[in-house]
Amino acid sequence: MDQRPPTTPNAPEAEPGTRPVLLGVVFVGLLCGFIGVFVGLTIGGLRELRNTAELRADPLGTAVLAPALEASDSPVLLLGDSRVADWSPRPTIGGIEADAIGLPGLTAAQLAAAVSARPPGLTGRTVLVQVGVNDLKALGYTDRSPDEVLGALRANLRTIHEALAAQGARPLVLTIVPPGPVPFSRRFIWTELIDRSVAGINRELAEGSIVPASAVIDLRDLVGAEDGLLPEFAAGALELTPEGYQLISDRLAERLATPPASGE
Repeated sequence: MDQRPPTTPNAPEAEPGTRPVLLGVVFVGLLCGFIGVFVGLTIGGLRELRNTAELRADPLGTAVLAPALEASDSPVLLLGDSRVADWSPRPTIGGIEADAIGLPGLTAAQLAAAVSARPPGLTGRTVLVQVGVNDLKALGYTDRSPDEVLGALRANLRTIHEALAAQGARPLVLTIVPPGPVPFSRRFIWTELIDRSVAGINRELAEGSIVPASAVIDLRDLVGAEDGLLPEFAAGALELTPEGYQLISDRLAERLATPPASGE
């Protein structure tokens, strides 16, 4: 009787043509990935070109800022970049909703020039400033050194604070809301240096080394940390969810409910 163990059948060979199909799938996947990155960079590039064109046409952003400031009669103003333009819900102080005057892409350099050129007319009004992230995101593609970019931002934040105070306003500078998750297509120009610089400027603001600490509202413990905006409050790289805005609005209302500190 044959006692040999049964033989295990050989594994089925790959059907002819399977390997070319797999290679084709991989190739198509890589091609789609490259197309996605290209499209993302193109859209981002067009947005930057549009912002650059607007800056050249109106270096101070006065076409938007000046009429909005003239039309506003709220005792509390939110002034700044796209975070302000998209702000909703706005803080309510003493039953009055704050006005939000924001210009997407606005830099601290533009805002400093705009408020310095504006004639007096803000006496007795509180102006909350949220600006700076657009200055720092340029670190990913500018020829200027990081020290130059950071130094200019510090100087412009001081100018904004001093110019608003000279016009009779109560200026309060908010720490920069950190960026949220950055799409893969923008990771080529959005470096860790940008995130570190946001965190560094925020520390300096909170410590009072840029403007008086009494004139700063620290948001660092609210919607983000040093490594960026918390995911639950991020609607994009620079956009917040309504829940994030609500938290900040509540913090501002709480701060403004207290009498001004010395130096504000």
